[in-house]
Amino acid sequence: VQDDIVAQLKMRSPRVYIRGFSRENLSFQVLVETAKTQSILNHVSKHEGSGIVYAATRKSVDEIHDFLKSRGVNALRYHAGLTESERTKSQTEFLNSDRVMVATNAFGMGINKPDVRFVIHYEIPGTIEAYYQEAGRAGRDGKLAECILLFHKRDLAVQDYFIDTLYPTRDEFIQTYTSIFDALSVAVGSTRDDYLTISTRQISELTKLNARTIDSVFRILSQRGLIQLMPSISANAYVRAKVDMGAYKRAIEKTASHDSKAVLDTLLRLYGSAFFSEEKPVRIDELGRKAEIGPSNVSRTLSILQRSGIIEYKPPSEGITFRMLSRREEPERLPVDFQQLSLLRERAHQRLARVVGYAKTTGCRSNYILDYFGADEAEGGCGNCDNCTITSPYVGGDSGIESARSPKEIHTTILALVKATDGRYGRTTYCKILLETADKKETSGGWIAEFSGALKDVPAQAVYSAFDFLLTRKYLSRNGLVYPTVSITAEHPAESTLQGAAG
Repeated sequence: VQDDIVAQLKMRSPRVYIRGFSRENLSFQVLVETAKTQSILNHVSKHEGSGIVYAATRKSVDEIHDFLKSRGVNALRYHAGLTESERTKSQTEFLNSDRVMVATNAFGMGINKPDVRFVIHYEIPGTIEAYYQEAGRAGRDGKLAECILLFHKRDLAVQDYFIDTLYPTRDEFIQTYTSIFDALSVAVGSTRDDYLTISTRQISELTKLNARTIDSVFRILSQRGLIQLMPSISANAYVRAKVDMGAYKRAIEKTASHDSKAVLDTLLRLYGSAFFSEEKPVRIDELGRKAEIGPSNVSRTLSILQRSGIIEYKPPSEGITFRMLSRREEPERLPVDFQQLSLLRERAHQRLARVVGYAKTTGCRSNYILDYFGADEAEGGCGNCDNCTITSPYVGGDSGIESARSPKEIHTTILALVKATDGRYGRTTYCKILLETADKKETSGGWIAEFSGALKDVPAQAVYSAFDFLLTRKYLSRNGLVYPTVSITAEHPAESTLQGAAG
């Protein structure tokens, strides 16, 4: 492959630099969080340098950006709903500053900023490939950088939704296909030469399916050469001022929102006093260009201004315009490989399951990623990720889990308890004994008074992390599947283990 690249580029005796998948300077961390925006604020406030916060949707990007800005963080944002000039401005400012960029995965391709100190994922990505590519934008200067995934099981619903709507089922596809042409009065076996337009909302009402699934059906029909999709024709929205001129101008002066100020000012410049007595048609894309904000932000801002009572706003009716390239087929004769669609959907869910596995692994996170790509793993772990260290950075509070006990003391106490009980209990029960939170019924083999509460002055997360560290480094091993217990490994007799794990 390297020779092919050199030949295609017509290079003569080039210097070839080969670099593997491993990024030793990256600290991979996963944090189970519910108050995620506050967690991001805490991290950004306590860490210097620039960083990137990735979110799955434009809505999440806007919410995180606005939250950080309201708390005094000089944040930027980037997503496809912004105008090209807005995106270019944000990108340029980020490259030349230590600011925080909040973005969808639309940001990053072709961006090489060496001194990104952290990358935080607000939601779980759909694949390990996507996660590693985005997280890998941190620490390109070779210095230590953090890659943090904020994980909560409810986030899986977002990715499941993306996958299921990207690959509709056979029934969903046929139902949508039939509803489209029934609504347009196109009979089976016939075709139309003119442009056809139908709204997603109309199809959704007929099929009870969401807009993303319907869009996917149109995309697949286009890919199979059955229709030709036309550029979206922007229908008019209608706006009218609901307050007098004086109140309107005061609203422009008082609003703290840049987008609200821009929209109100642009509407006044476009329509003048006529805007106060009658509805005026406006195209969202045109208003966005004149106000220099993205179309999605225009619609959102108009809705906010309507709720505040300043204007009356009627959104445009959205439509999909296309031409038929072949006649309408009977459902069973559609040239669509539904088995292949099902396989693609299944594979996408499998790739998502691997990301969940990364979030839940108690082993070295860097090695998990390297194993996924078939690369050589670091013997004994990377030494940087949260599972390879006794104290992992905690975005939700302090920059680290502080404890009066040393890692050596915590490790020694855990191993001594496991040895004293002859591997009778599981990980959770052992940790509860040490934290003095165990029910005596859970320790039916006898209450170990010497160890009860032995680590109660240590944060619970640090105790569990220490236990996982010992499992990862194979000083401890799990036994059994249904009710697994933990014991000292045969390779590490207790005495040498206490010495070896202490460091």
